[in-house]
Amino acid sequence: MASALTVLFLSCWLAGHSGVWGSREYPKPTIWVSPSRVVALGGNVTIRCEGLYPDMEFFLRKAGDQNQQVQWVPDGTMAEFPIPSVGWEDGGSYTCEYHRITDQNHWSYPSDPVKIIAAEPSYPKPSIPLLSPSGEGLPGGSRGHPVLGAAPGHAVCAE
Repeated sequence: MASALTVLFLSCWLAGHSGVWGSREYPKPTIWVSPSRVVALGGNVTIRCEGLYPDMEFFLRKAGDQNQQVQWVPDGTMAEFPIPSVGWEDGGSYTCEYHRITDQNHWSYPSDPVKIIAAEPSYPKPSIPLLSPSGEGLPGGSRGHPVLGAAPGHAVCAE
């Protein structure tokens, strides 16, 4: 005689494999970021998620965030999720998955994760011309440029 635990286990296993609770029937989508995974604060980035079949609803999920973005793509196989002005909160790991709009019980497997890194904008390092004590130009500098340390509004120049 089968124990109650065995019956419960087999019932759950059958329900999971029969689609009663939903099943994973579609291959995982491809996910990528453009123009780059590293984005300056305030910059633009788009996360793209592509499946194999048209007429799908795509779900973009960020790790650690309960909210998700949803996009229905009736005529194509790719959803675009733009982030027009990246903030610190947009950095993180994203995945996507999809299902047919008419059948919400059969889902794709989740995509591999892609990571967005929000970073401070980088600017070129400034260069300062240098002069020797005798006024001769040093490499990178030239004679006659202002010397640091002069009073505001008064440039000290080598003669």
